[in-house]
Amino acid sequence: MLKTIFAGLMSAAAVAFPALGADKVAFADIVTAFDQAIFSGQARVSKWPLDRALRLKVAAPLNTAETQALNDAMAMIIRHTRLTLQRDDRAAEAELTVELVDGLGSRGGGIHNVGRTHSSYSGASAEMQVVTIAIARDWASRDPKLINRTLPHEMLHAVGFHGHAPDGFDSVMSGSVGGSATPTAWDLLFLKVLYDERLPLGSPRVFALPIACALLHERLVAERNTSVADLRPNGTHPYCASLASRPVAASMESERVAIAWAYLNGLGVKRDLTEAERWAQRSKALGDRDADYLLYSIGQAKPRP
Repeated sequence: MLKTIFAGLMSAAAVAFPALGADKVAFADIVTAFDQAIFSGQARVSKWPLDRALRLKVAAPLNTAETQALNDAMAMIIRHTRLTLQRDDRAAEAELTVELVDGLGSRGGGIHNVGRTHSSYSGASAEMQVVTIAIARDWASRDPKLINRTLPHEMLHAVGFHGHAPDGFDSVMSGSVGGSATPTAWDLLFLKVLYDERLPLGSPRVFALPIACALLHERLVAERNTSVADLRPNGTHPYCASLASRPVAASMESERVAIAWAYLNGLGVKRDLTEAERWAQRSKALGDRDADYLLYSIGQAKPRP
């Protein structure tokens, strides 16, 4: 089953975050920004598999500045993940496609609604499969700054940033209020954590967010980041512990499926086929579409008598 998300330059909830290098920010606010940028509307970690070779096809001619912005965005992805990303405009099929479209951009001042990313991914594993990045055809003529903001913004959507950082947070993924015009250290941090092998593809948010919290804290401590007010250099941050202690409760179809999948595969939690079957049966009783596939997979995983 394919599931689809649409992500453009939309405003998130208005929350004031200090910019990098300004007043110090609380660590919990960093985790909240990561949560909104990565998991908004998602029940699990959805990204490309590690070590995946991806082809990117540009379906319309770009000018010199646009080409440079695309190259910079591709280099950012390659440098901070283990993905291989290569442009191939002659490919009959490509994992990522960039196209120019009419009628997408907004008239008037400000930076908004000039890009849209359409991502398809597997319902069971959450593995990303096909991505199309649509860019307003006249984007650069209205505001040249859009070139260096829109392409990295949409490229981050294309590799697993399914939401937006809060307004005012110093990120190219923020909404139109207070966001950066180019990728920031926070964007690169979030990208590295998303593609850390310890944050498994398909992990439900309820299990993945405490892992991501610990990884964010680990990197900030290692980098001796002075913009975060309350790091704990010698131990686990209590905010991560509080996330890990929250009860597992799922009411949405995608969350039930994700939790069953996690227990089946040991994603963010110890592998437990009994618990996986319990969640899958609950999913089936409520009419979830992936339940039969999950129960079949659990049955195949059980030891033969």
